[in-house]
Amino acid sequence: MSNISCNREQLVSIAKFSDHDLDVVNQCRHDHTRLGFAYQLAHVRLLNIFPNQKPFEVNQEILAFVSLQLGIDEQLIDRYSNRQPTISEHQEAIRNFLGLRQFNTAVVEVESYAFKLSYSLEQTGAITARMREYLKANHILEPALDTLQRIIQTQRQAARDVIYDQIYQALPVTTQQPLDQLLVTENNAYSMLHSLKQPPGLPSPSAFNKLAARIELIENTGVLAVDLSWLNNNFQRSLARFARQCTIFRLRQLKPERRYAVLVCFLNQLYQDTFDTVVEMYDKLVNKVYNRADNEIDDFMKKRRRQVRQSLIRYKSILDVLLSEDINKADVLPTIFDNIDPQLLKTEQEELDLYLNSQYHDTFHRVVARYSYIRQFTPALFKNLQRQDFTHLLCARALFICRRHKLT
Repeated sequence: MSNISCNREQLVSIAKFSDHDLDVVNQCRHDHTRLGFAYQLAHVRLLNIFPNQKPFEVNQEILAFVSLQLGIDEQLIDRYSNRQPTISEHQEAIRNFLGLRQFNTAVVEVESYAFKLSYSLEQTGAITARMREYLKANHILEPALDTLQRIIQTQRQAARDVIYDQIYQALPVTTQQPLDQLLVTENNAYSMLHSLKQPPGLPSPSAFNKLAARIELIENTGVLAVDLSWLNNNFQRSLARFARQCTIFRLRQLKPERRYAVLVCFLNQLYQDTFDTVVEMYDKLVNKVYNRADNEIDDFMKKRRRQVRQSLIRYKSILDVLLSEDINKADVLPTIFDNIDPQLLKTEQEELDLYLNSQYHDTFHRVVARYSYIRQFTPALFKNLQRQDFTHLLCARALFICRRHKLT
């Protein structure tokens, strides 16, 4: 019995017989041969492979659907399965009827396609799925699974060898020495590559400076000058992931072509990831400065809450007098001074002058007060980031400021 499962949608859309199909099926003389022929026809249409002959492979879901269409008892398949010559004849007739090609006549074509897929796909499962789609679309019968996997494995290795060699040929000789230096551990407990693999840490000026130094280190190796636009991004990330998980000892044991390809892809990927982290960390650091500035202003205002309340009460009293229609204009000022001590208003005026001229009436003033903190990481920003990168950074910060002031 076959373990391959087919859902109802597949059965109805693919294995439902047309009138022409039924005419071909009905050319068989007996019920059991008609059932067997139709079963093999539906099987190859659904799975692009004929059922095994010895012993005869039976998929109950396909058999039941075929039996229902023909109105023939599915138990008759047992009688059909014992007639191996008939099974072979039917398979040849079905192959001619559907215009299917034997796999052994298209090996070169299939290997070429597998080689091409290996340039863009890394996972064997994804390549296998695409190969099956290709075989079905080109009317090529699918071989045994181990045959297909052997071809995929062979072509994957061949494609990798070509990729490694192509990267190696594009790598300047002056870049090879810095890459080799990343793996040196003689004078230090850890190699530079080990340091590059470390996570960025929590947002802080020191962590930001380390990321900026990492960007500068990668630029100095010269790997960014190597053109990798022809190489699929998924494959680049796969090689970068291999380098991240691999030990220094293991990397040293690799062939030079593969080792340099792995390091080049790792450093290119790390450069992009590090820059993204720099942008994110910069935004968090500046955001932290603004939040602390807001908190300082909030604390300042909380300490003066009682004073502000008293000032608002006196201000309301003055407004009541100014806007009252029962008081003559000439009596406004005396009435105000009768209700509020002029000396108290003078003292309050001096306190308001101090507040308005202090650094606590606007967030930006408190941000400027933290200049020494900002100065710890901004020099690295201007030193190491390219102009287009810095523009990207400024856009991110400008977006944050717009959101802060509800401009977007």
